[in-house]
Amino acid sequence: YINSAVMPLAENVNYEPITISESSLNGNAIWGATESYYGVKMDDSAHFYLASRTNDGGLPVNGRITMDVSKVPYQLASGEDPAKAYDGNDCIRLTTDNKSQTMYLETIGVYQNIYVFATAGGPGPTSYADFSVTLNYTEGKPQEVEYKLYDWYSKVSESNVEKYRNVKRRDNRYNDIDTNLSEDGPVIQSAAISADPTRLLKSITFNMKGKDGGTNTNGLYCCIFAVTGATPAGVPGKPTATQATKDVADNTGAFTAHWNSVEGATGYRLDVARDRQFKDMVAGYNNENVGMTTECKVSGNDINKDTVYYYRVRAYNDKGQSLSSNRVATDLPKWIK
Repeated sequence: YINSAVMPLAENVNYEPITISESSLNGNAIWGATESYYGVKMDDSAHFYLASRTNDGGLPVNGRITMDVSKVPYQLASGEDPAKAYDGNDCIRLTTDNKSQTMYLETIGVYQNIYVFATAGGPGPTSYADFSVTLNYTEGKPQEVEYKLYDWYSKVSESNVEKYRNVKRRDNRYNDIDTNLSEDGPVIQSAAISADPTRLLKSITFNMKGKDGGTNTNGLYCCIFAVTGATPAGVPGKPTATQATKDVADNTGAFTAHWNSVEGATGYRLDVARDRQFKDMVAGYNNENVGMTTECKVSGNDINKDTVYYYRVRAYNDKGQSLSSNRVATDLPKWIK
């Protein structure tokens, strides 16, 4: 599963920008709409510009980015209010004083590849920062992969790295702005990490190890802004989950989950959880294979009648699993009986 390649756009590949838990973000590298630039930094002296602060270029106010070649979409932590775009923490920032950080995913799902939108300051234009990345799943052992993050003024041309160039950098020391008018930078890179397409990914831990295969982290400043999940080529489209039903004669908490059929599917997998983020999964319903059906009765000792449950489904075939469906809560609206 070690792979840092940017995959070419493939037929029937579905991408899903993954929502990152705000509690995971520990860095403020983008000068937000209303905040002072003091304290905003990618490295120790410079930061990125918001588009609304400049006349040309800059990161989009809505945080939506699509790579030119691969068409991989990203959603940056810009916030929902354009008037306050990027105010506060907007990335995971790793330095020699904080070499490891876990990114908790609000969008827990099954993916073949995880695309990472990130950049590094300090390695130098022909060098990179080394990472050990741990993919943490809801079941089973974590998965370790290697990852290279190139300098934001990188002169290296790698087939497995795509560069996003529509950015601007402000140097706090001299109050000057670097626009990307040359091949040198600044840039943010997009590259992929292979994941286990059979398990639910819940978090990603980034461990900064050093530079160019070494262990020296002095002078390195690395920022991870966004991640996007991708399904294998040829998997079915994601199904639509519909409202649960309940037998009025059943006095337990049991209910029946429903969803629409998807063309090309040979079966479905069901998740049931006690929380909206699917972190507290119900035993027996964690990526449960329910076969070729569009409904499933959810019951057992772990199902209580006074508890709200959330469910979603994925379609699968011999190529893999689809993206997750919408989330349905068992009490909104009230039971359909």
